[in-house]
Amino acid sequence: MPSTRVEILIHKLISNSLTPEELDELLMLLEDSEEDITKVLKEYFDRLVNDQ
Repeated sequence: MPSTRVEILIHKLISNSLTPEELDELLMLLEDSEEDITKVLKEYFDRLVNDQ
């Protein structure tokens, strides 16, 4: 379950439930925390691969 704001927004993005305002927030966070975003996405896709 996502715990940080970045994780929550990425989860919503992937599940196609992100609002326009949340997209703006995510894009702003991308500029500030690229490493965090990369880590979250890697963990998410690793889970997808391992669950199959």
